[in-house]
Amino acid sequence: MADRNTNKKNNNVVKLHYMPRFNVGVLLLTVIFIYLVISLYLYMTKEKVLTYEVSAGQLVSDNTFSGVILFDESLRTADVSGHINYFLGENERAGVETIIGIVDETGSVSAALTENALSNGISSAAVNNIGHKLMNYVKSYNSLDFYQAYNLLNNVSSAVNGYNAEYKVAGLEALIGEGNNNVHIVKPAKSTMVSYMVDSLFGLDENSISASVFNMDSYTVDNLRNRDLIGVGDTLYRSIDSDNWKVVFPLTENQINQYSDMSYVKVRFLSQNLTMNAGFSIIYTADGGYGMLSLSKYVVNFLDTRFVDFEISQSISSGLKIPVSAVGEKEFYTIPTEYGCVGGDDMNSGFILLTYDTQGNQTRKFIEATYYAEIDGYYYVNKDNFNIGDCIVKPPSEDEVTITDEKYIIGTVAVLKGAYCVNKGYCQFRQVEILDRNDEYYIVKMGTKYGLSIYDHIILNADMVTENQIMY
Repeated sequence: MADRNTNKKNNNVVKLHYMPRFNVGVLLLTVIFIYLVISLYLYMTKEKVLTYEVSAGQLVSDNTFSGVILFDESLRTADVSGHINYFLGENERAGVETIIGIVDETGSVSAALTENALSNGISSAAVNNIGHKLMNYVKSYNSLDFYQAYNLLNNVSSAVNGYNAEYKVAGLEALIGEGNNNVHIVKPAKSTMVSYMVDSLFGLDENSISASVFNMDSYTVDNLRNRDLIGVGDTLYRSIDSDNWKVVFPLTENQINQYSDMSYVKVRFLSQNLTMNAGFSIIYTADGGYGMLSLSKYVVNFLDTRFVDFEISQSISSGLKIPVSAVGEKEFYTIPTEYGCVGGDDMNSGFILLTYDTQGNQTRKFIEATYYAEIDGYYYVNKDNFNIGDCIVKPPSEDEVTITDEKYIIGTVAVLKGAYCVNKGYCQFRQVEILDRNDEYYIVKMGTKYGLSIYDHIILNADMVTENQIMY
């Protein structure tokens, strides 16, 4: 009986299944959490827009170059073979009666001349000249340039031979005698400068310039004085027939921009400590741009040199110093300045726009516009202010009462270089006038009406923003 009552009570128990309640607060917190995670991810992965504070500064140009010399040069060759003796020194001028040397077919006269020179030794002038060559070598020494060492050896050897020639020529007439057809005197056909250095770049001109010219691994040079015997057709000497000479040297893009407006420069040749003015031009080849100096003095100082180190007088540019990356370009409409006026409640700058209603009636409306630059009688105006084909009218002058009928159609576009100033929390384009530059910085003109000022804050990378973009 008791068990029956117990079963009856259990049958009255109803089991309820738990149904979770919808919690709006949890959902809202989840959405906010997901939003914060996404925002944080986008912030961390987004390229940062950085600013730069404008400061005053200077740029000192790096103006040291290495160039190749171009001569007006030709070669004199031998008509006979034999022993060669030179009487004229290295890098000297020769007239039509100057005896440069002799070619002795038998060698008897050459042997006698050499014996005569050795018995007299070397003059003090020769010793001083050799010392001068050694001093120049020390001044321009480069541990990586082995050509300089070989060139020095050739120059000293040539100098010794040249000064021995002082004594050789003294007894030349007596040794040759009359009717000696085996000895041939070498004289120039015209006044010239004589060099005994012949290199692998002989005859080089500006039309043959390429990057390979400056590869010293393939460069060779021969000193003609360091020979005893020559054959028919061998070179006797190198003739430089003009005082005009040129130096060509490679330029970077930055240097091309720096020197593009120059026609003359002041140069100093380091090995000679020689300063002079030179004509300047830029030539272009498949390898890029090259500077070319045109000179008309002191060529005789460089006849035994093909490559030369020099510097162009340094220029120091002062102004506002800003990164190259901060400067961008922007297009503007150009409008004659006589069409500009002031108007509106705040008397701001702008123009009078001429429009027509649906009935064809003219209406005039003042359009506020910021001037970004004033160049050659034109204002530069943001393209957002007008559309191509808009018509503006000229405002009245001080002595006029009504607006004139002179009209200007908007359409001419020009480009300005500038930076985005963010002093007010949004991007404002400011024109810059570039004075100088290197690979990292511009020097821009200070104190311009529409430009930057010291302590302005500008966008570091101009390509990342646009006009009126809010920054903070």
